[in-house]
Amino acid sequence: MESIRQKSEAAKLLFVLLNFLTTGSGETIPECKENFKRCCDGYFWNWTINRCELCMPGYSGPNCTTSCPYPLYGYRCQGYCDCSNDTCDISTGCRTLTTVQSNFHRFTTWTNSRGTV
Repeated sequence: MESIRQKSEAAKLLFVLLNFLTTGSGETIPECKENFKRCCDGYFWNWTINRCELCMPGYSGPNCTTSCPYPLYGYRCQGYCDCSNDTCDISTGCRTLTTVQSNFHRFTTWTNSRGTV
């Protein structure tokens, strides 16, 4: 027979698990009553899962409608591009044009420090 303590521990574990599953990562999403769907600045409403989510890197503001101004980039515009405006990507930072020549084809891609953009 289960003790009251074991039932209490099981209930706590179930609550934590349900909270993790409903938020997706266990993080607490702030609520701002004056904004659309109560999403705070830096968050947008995801209609598929019916909750607020963090902006993609390179975007911020209400409903993620503001892109990072040059020379800033990344999550909450905290990165700094030390390259020209033309080669600064608002999500990933500085990028360079790379061309690879093979016997039959010539490939040109943008790359940054993390690889292909």
